[in-house]
Amino acid sequence: MSIQNSDINIESIMQEIKAEIKEKGYTNDLLSFNDIVIDTSSMNASQFDKIAFNEEIYTVNHTWNVQAYRVLSGSRFALFYKKVIRKIVYFFVEPIVLEQDGFNASVVRLMNQMNCYVDETKDQNEALKKQVEELTEKIKQFEQK
Repeated sequence: MSIQNSDINIESIMQEIKAEIKEKGYTNDLLSFNDIVIDTSSMNASQFDKIAFNEEIYTVNHTWNVQAYRVLSGSRFALFYKKVIRKIVYFFVEPIVLEQDGFNASVVRLMNQMNCYVDETKDQNEALKKQVEELTEKIKQFEQK
């Protein structure tokens, strides 16, 4: 079914959108990115925490895939405009999302490799500690003789 230009009353659609904006109290003084405060204290670490590391590994393994399309919501007219805008910017957004997914997948693989390395290093460190204790004990025995 095709829609003829005469079937669409843009003026009434604009009036309905303006009424909805007025009803919801939207204004032109929306937040800018500079107004957003980001708590970076949780991003800094002063020492290694294996439990936190495993939690982050779990998170990145389940959230690396970015979805270009999300479920749209809103009034009938807002949905229409959102769908039109999405179709217009698809050619631009989709390659960026695919590139981001590739980067995210690489970082997740890297983090999984780091997790394996940490586990291997932990086992090696335990063996070295045991060897140091044994050698320290032998040195003490030689010193006593």
